[in-house]
Amino acid sequence: MKFLKLIIYIYLFISGLTVYAQSDSILYETYYKLTQAKNDQSLSSVENIMLIISKNNILERNYDAFKRDTAGYKKFYMNATKASPEVADKAVSNTINSRAFDRQLIYDLTQNTVSYYRGMGRPYFYVSAITVYQFVITQEKRNISGYNCRKATGVNKGLKWDIWFCEDINIKANPLGMTEIPGLIIKATETTTNTNYELIKFNKGSKVFKSIAMPDYATLITKDEMTVFEEQFNNDRPTFIKNHLPPGFSVKVKQ
Repeated sequence: MKFLKLIIYIYLFISGLTVYAQSDSILYETYYKLTQAKNDQSLSSVENIMLIISKNNILERNYDAFKRDTAGYKKFYMNATKASPEVADKAVSNTINSRAFDRQLIYDLTQNTVSYYRGMGRPYFYVSAITVYQFVITQEKRNISGYNCRKATGVNKGLKWDIWFCEDINIKANPLGMTEIPGLIIKATETTTNTNYELIKFNKGSKVFKSIAMPDYATLITKDEMTVFEEQFNNDRPTFIKNHLPPGFSVKVKQ
Protein backbone atom coordinates (compact mmCIF):
# COMPACT_ATOMS: atom_id res chain seq x y z
CA MET A 1 0.00 0.00 0.00
CA LYS A 2 2.81 2.44 0.86
CA PHE A 3 4.52 1.61 -2.43
CA LEU A 4 1.30 2.30 -4.34
CA LYS A 5 0.80 5.65 -2.59
CA LEU A 6 4.39 6.62 -3.38
CA ILE A 7 3.89 5.91 -7.09
CA ILE A 8 0.75 8.06 -7.17
CA TYR A 9 2.44 10.92 -5.30
CA ILE A 10 5.44 10.85 -7.66
CA TYR A 11 3.16 10.84 -10.69
CA LEU A 12 1.13 13.79 -9.42
CA PHE A 13 4.25 15.69 -8.41
CA ILE A 14 5.93 15.29 -11.81
CA SER A 15 2.79 16.04 -13.79
CA GLY A 16 2.08 19.02 -11.55
CA LEU A 17 5.23 20.69 -12.83
CA THR A 18 3.56 21.13 -16.23
CA VAL A 19 -0.04 20.91 -15.16
CA TYR A 20 -1.48 24.17 -16.36
CA ALA A 21 -2.54 24.59 -19.96
CA GLN A 22 -4.70 27.67 -19.41
CA SER A 23 -4.74 30.32 -16.70
CA ASP A 24 -6.81 33.39 -15.94
CA SER A 25 -5.96 36.05 -13.33
CA ILE A 26 -8.16 36.35 -10.25
CA LEU A 27 -10.67 39.21 -9.95
CA TYR A 28 -12.63 38.19 -6.83
CA GLU A 29 -12.85 35.62 -4.06
CA THR A 30 -16.17 34.84 -2.40
CA TYR A 31 -16.82 32.48 0.50
CA TYR A 32 -20.20 31.12 1.56
CA LYS A 33 -21.57 29.08 4.43
CA LEU A 34 -23.75 26.34 3.00
CA THR A 35 -26.34 24.76 5.30
CA GLN A 36 -28.99 22.16 4.60
CA ALA A 37 -31.58 21.32 7.23
CA LYS A 38 -34.09 18.50 7.47
CA ASN A 39 -37.75 19.42 7.25
CA ASP A 40 -38.15 19.17 11.03
CA GLN A 41 -35.03 21.37 11.48
CA SER A 42 -33.62 18.75 13.87
CA LEU A 43 -30.35 18.30 12.04
CA SER A 44 -28.39 20.37 9.56
CA SER A 45 -25.18 19.95 7.62
CA VAL A 46 -22.73 22.81 7.32
CA GLU A 47 -19.83 23.37 4.96
CA ASN A 48 -17.87 26.32 3.59
CA ILE A 49 -17.83 26.99 -0.13
CA MET A 50 -15.09 28.88 -1.97
CA LEU A 51 -15.54 30.66 -5.31
CA ILE A 52 -12.48 31.97 -7.15
CA ILE A 53 -13.57 34.27 -9.96
CA SER A 54 -11.72 35.45 -13.05
CA LYS A 55 -12.86 37.08 -16.27
CA ASN A 56 -13.53 33.81 -18.05
CA ASN A 57 -13.86 31.21 -15.30
CA ILE A 58 -15.35 30.46 -11.89
CA LEU A 59 -13.86 27.79 -9.65
CA GLU A 60 -16.18 26.42 -6.96
CA ARG A 61 -15.38 23.84 -4.31
CA ASN A 62 -15.56 22.93 -0.64
CA TYR A 63 -13.17 25.33 1.12
CA ASP A 64 -12.60 23.08 4.14
CA ALA A 65 -11.56 20.20 1.87
CA PHE A 66 -9.35 22.53 -0.14
CA LYS A 67 -7.46 23.63 2.98
CA ARG A 68 -7.04 20.00 4.06
CA ASP A 69 -5.80 18.90 0.63
CA THR A 70 -3.43 21.86 0.34
CA ALA A 71 -1.98 21.21 3.79
CA GLY A 72 -1.38 17.59 2.82
CA TYR A 73 0.42 18.54 -0.39
CA LYS A 74 2.49 21.21 1.39
CA LYS A 75 3.75 18.57 3.83
CA PHE A 76 4.54 16.19 0.98
CA TYR A 77 6.32 18.96 -0.99
CA MET A 78 8.49 19.91 2.00
CA ASN A 79 9.42 16.28 2.68
CA ALA A 80 10.19 15.58 -0.99
CA THR A 81 12.20 18.74 -1.72
CA LYS A 82 13.43 19.70 1.78
CA ALA A 83 12.00 23.15 1.06
CA SER A 84 11.26 25.71 3.75
CA PRO A 85 7.60 26.43 4.66
CA GLU A 86 7.87 29.78 2.83
CA VAL A 87 9.05 28.13 -0.39
CA ALA A 88 6.38 25.45 -0.06
CA ASP A 89 3.68 28.11 0.36
CA LYS A 90 4.80 29.77 -2.86
CA ALA A 91 4.85 26.45 -4.69
CA VAL A 92 1.26 25.58 -3.80
CA SER A 93 -0.37 29.00 -4.13
CA ASN A 94 0.77 30.48 -7.45
CA THR A 95 -2.38 29.02 -8.97
CA ILE A 96 -5.28 26.89 -7.81
CA ASN A 97 -2.87 24.06 -7.14
CA SER A 98 -3.18 20.70 -8.81
CA ARG A 99 -3.27 18.75 -5.54
CA ALA A 100 -6.56 20.27 -4.44
CA PHE A 101 -8.94 19.77 -7.33
CA ASP A 102 -11.03 16.90 -5.92
CA ARG A 103 -14.77 17.55 -6.38
CA GLN A 104 -14.16 21.05 -7.71
CA LEU A 105 -16.22 22.68 -10.42
CA ILE A 106 -14.74 24.98 -13.06
CA TYR A 107 -17.27 27.05 -14.97
CA ASP A 108 -16.06 28.21 -18.39
CA LEU A 109 -18.02 31.38 -19.11
CA THR A 110 -16.75 31.57 -22.69
CA GLN A 111 -18.14 28.12 -23.57
CA ASN A 112 -21.05 27.99 -21.09
CA THR A 113 -19.78 24.67 -19.76
CA VAL A 114 -18.87 23.32 -16.34
CA SER A 115 -16.20 20.72 -15.63
CA TYR A 116 -16.43 18.46 -12.58
CA TYR A 117 -13.12 17.05 -11.30
CA ARG A 118 -12.33 14.05 -9.11
CA GLY A 119 -8.99 12.89 -7.76
CA MET A 120 -9.19 9.10 -7.65
CA GLY A 121 -5.54 8.08 -7.74
CA ARG A 122 -5.29 10.18 -10.89
CA PRO A 123 -7.52 13.11 -11.98
CA TYR A 124 -10.72 12.60 -13.98
CA PHE A 125 -13.32 15.08 -15.17
CA TYR A 126 -16.47 15.38 -17.25
CA VAL A 127 -17.98 18.40 -18.97
CA SER A 128 -21.63 19.45 -19.14
CA ALA A 129 -23.61 22.57 -19.99
CA ILE A 130 -24.03 25.24 -17.31
CA THR A 131 -27.53 25.09 -15.84
CA VAL A 132 -29.79 27.87 -17.11
CA TYR A 133 -31.89 29.49 -14.37
CA GLN A 134 -34.98 31.63 -14.84
CA PHE A 135 -35.28 34.44 -12.28
CA VAL A 136 -37.71 37.28 -11.74
CA ILE A 137 -36.09 40.41 -10.30
CA THR A 138 -38.53 41.95 -7.80
CA GLN A 139 -38.76 45.43 -6.29
CA GLU A 140 -38.36 44.06 -2.75
CA LYS A 141 -35.25 45.41 -1.02
CA ARG A 142 -33.50 44.77 2.27
CA ASN A 143 -30.18 45.44 3.97
CA ILE A 144 -28.38 42.19 4.83
CA SER A 145 -25.05 42.25 6.68
CA GLY A 146 -24.40 45.79 5.49
CA TYR A 147 -25.17 45.08 1.84
CA ASN A 148 -28.10 46.80 0.10
CA CYS A 149 -29.90 43.86 -1.44
CA ARG A 150 -32.66 43.22 -3.93
CA LYS A 151 -34.71 40.04 -4.15
CA ALA A 152 -34.98 37.64 -7.05
CA THR A 153 -37.12 34.50 -7.23
CA GLY A 154 -37.00 31.53 -9.55
CA VAL A 155 -37.85 27.87 -10.10
CA ASN A 156 -35.50 25.38 -11.72
CA LYS A 157 -36.20 21.65 -12.04
CA GLY A 158 -38.71 21.87 -9.19
CA LEU A 159 -36.34 23.80 -6.92
CA LYS A 160 -37.64 27.14 -5.64
CA TRP A 161 -35.05 29.84 -5.03
CA ASP A 162 -35.25 33.09 -3.07
CA ILE A 163 -32.15 35.14 -3.84
CA TRP A 164 -30.94 38.32 -2.18
CA PHE A 165 -28.20 40.03 -4.20
CA CYS A 166 -26.26 43.28 -4.13
CA GLU A 167 -26.54 45.31 -7.33
CA ASP A 168 -23.71 47.58 -6.17
CA ILE A 169 -21.28 44.69 -6.74
CA ASN A 170 -22.01 43.99 -10.37
CA ILE A 171 -20.55 40.54 -10.92
CA LYS A 172 -22.35 37.61 -12.51
CA ALA A 173 -20.35 34.87 -10.84
CA ASN A 174 -22.25 33.13 -8.07
CA PRO A 175 -22.69 29.67 -6.51
CA LEU A 176 -24.06 26.89 -8.74
CA GLY A 177 -23.25 28.90 -11.84
CA MET A 178 -26.08 31.38 -11.29
CA THR A 179 -24.80 33.88 -13.85
CA GLU A 180 -28.29 35.27 -14.48
CA ILE A 181 -28.27 37.20 -11.19
CA PRO A 182 -27.06 40.79 -11.93
CA GLY A 183 -24.97 41.20 -8.78
CA LEU A 184 -23.25 39.44 -5.90
CA ILE A 185 -25.47 36.92 -4.09
CA ILE A 186 -25.53 37.71 -0.37
CA LYS A 187 -28.07 35.06 0.60
CA ALA A 188 -29.78 32.29 -1.36
CA THR A 189 -32.45 29.93 -0.05
CA GLU A 190 -33.87 26.88 -1.80
CA THR A 191 -37.14 26.34 0.03
CA THR A 192 -37.96 22.75 -0.98
CA THR A 193 -34.69 21.31 0.41
CA ASN A 194 -34.01 23.91 3.14
CA THR A 195 -30.68 24.73 1.50
CA ASN A 196 -29.07 28.09 2.30
CA TYR A 197 -26.03 29.93 0.95
CA GLU A 198 -24.87 32.87 3.07
CA LEU A 199 -21.97 35.11 2.11
CA ILE A 200 -19.27 35.19 4.79
CA LYS A 201 -16.41 36.93 2.94
CA PHE A 202 -15.88 38.87 -0.30
CA ASN A 203 -12.46 39.96 -1.57
CA LYS A 204 -11.38 41.90 -4.62
CA GLY A 205 -8.43 40.07 -6.09
CA SER A 206 -6.61 37.49 -4.00
CA LYS A 207 -3.66 37.52 -1.64
CA VAL A 208 -3.12 33.80 -2.14
CA PHE A 209 -4.20 32.72 -5.61
CA LYS A 210 -2.79 34.24 -8.79
CA SER A 211 -4.89 32.55 -11.44
CA ILE A 212 -7.41 29.85 -12.23
CA ALA A 213 -5.74 27.04 -14.13
CA MET A 214 -7.21 23.92 -15.66
CA PRO A 215 -5.24 20.68 -15.33
CA ASP A 216 -4.22 19.58 -18.82
CA TYR A 217 -3.33 16.03 -17.74
CA ALA A 218 -6.76 15.08 -16.32
CA THR A 219 -8.60 12.30 -18.13
CA LEU A 220 -11.88 13.31 -19.79
CA ILE A 221 -14.70 10.81 -19.24
CA THR A 222 -18.48 10.90 -19.51
CA LYS A 223 -20.83 11.69 -16.65
CA ASP A 224 -22.03 8.08 -16.62
CA GLU A 225 -18.45 6.81 -16.48
CA MET A 226 -17.76 9.17 -13.58
CA THR A 227 -20.70 7.69 -11.66
CA VAL A 228 -19.33 4.16 -12.17
CA PHE A 229 -15.76 5.18 -11.30
CA GLU A 230 -16.86 6.94 -8.11
CA GLU A 231 -18.80 3.87 -6.98
CA GLN A 232 -15.83 1.58 -7.65
CA PHE A 233 -13.42 4.00 -5.96
CA ASN A 234 -15.60 4.30 -2.86
CA ASN A 235 -16.02 0.52 -2.59
CA ASP A 236 -12.33 -0.43 -2.97
CA ARG A 237 -9.85 2.40 -3.41
CA PRO A 238 -6.58 0.37 -3.59
CA THR A 239 -7.97 -1.94 -6.27
CA PHE A 240 -9.41 0.93 -8.30
CA ILE A 241 -6.11 2.86 -8.22
CA LYS A 242 -4.11 -0.23 -9.15
CA ASN A 243 -6.44 -0.91 -12.10
CA HIS A 244 -6.30 2.70 -13.35
CA LEU A 245 -2.63 3.62 -13.14
CA PRO A 246 -1.28 6.13 -15.68
CA PRO A 247 0.44 4.71 -18.79
CA GLY A 248 3.94 3.52 -17.99
CA PHE A 249 3.27 2.95 -14.29
CA SER A 250 2.90 -0.44 -12.64
CA VAL A 251 2.55 -1.92 -9.17
CA LYS A 252 4.43 -4.96 -7.94
CA VAL A 253 2.51 -6.97 -5.39
CA LYS A 254 4.56 -9.12 -3.00
CA GLN A 255 3.42 -12.70 -2.89
